[in-house]
Amino acid sequence: MVKPEEAESKTSPQPERSLAALVSETRQLQVLSDDTAYRLARLFNYFGLLVPLFVVLAAMTIQVVADDLPCSHCNMQRLGYFMLALGPALNLRFGFRPSHYGVSLAGAMFLGAVALDMMVRIANQGLDGWGPRALGLHMYSWSLVIALIAGVALIAMLLWERQFALSRSDAYRPTSKIGPALKLALVSVIAIVALDLISVLLECGLGICPDSPPDDYPYLP
Repeated sequence: MVKPEEAESKTSPQPERSLAALVSETRQLQVLSDDTAYRLARLFNYFGLLVPLFVVLAAMTIQVVADDLPCSHCNMQRLGYFMLALGPALNLRFGFRPSHYGVSLAGAMFLGAVALDMMVRIANQGLDGWGPRALGLHMYSWSLVIALIAGVALIAMLLWERQFALSRSDAYRPTSKIGPALKLALVSVIAIVALDLISVLLECGLGICPDSPPDDYPYLP
């Protein structure tokens, strides 16, 4: 009597690296090994976690050095960056899931919408731009560019189904133990979010942030 596992192994395509597997019904093309695919997925997620945090950290540095408080749209853009970073953080801690990428995709859409709304408001006022430039573009223009690039990258990651299967396997299922690299990344996330939250409370209090930022923190004790 044939066991179900043996029957499944006989009917399911066997993964291999030969290009002939592309035109075969009984063979499956597999360019990367399981270890390489899993490490590559984690590398992409670390990149997706650190880049939004670097952008927010750079904006906060300019805020402190130039004594230039962010406007309401700037604070909302930072929220979009935090949403972008939340998906990779969940993936690295709890395993790769489409819902985690969905959180980041929602963040990319929110970031792009806020940046586009700010661009339309500035254009309607007949202004040449607002705020400092970086490589010829204002920060809200860069936010729109980053949102579009992040959206395309997230769609590509959602289409890569192999990472989800690996994350469910016993060999690659996340454990309760957190490695030093991930621990440092998560601590950095919490620290930057906390600093930005304190900045918003000192600038806006518990109300809505004004469109035009004040010259100094009105709620500073």
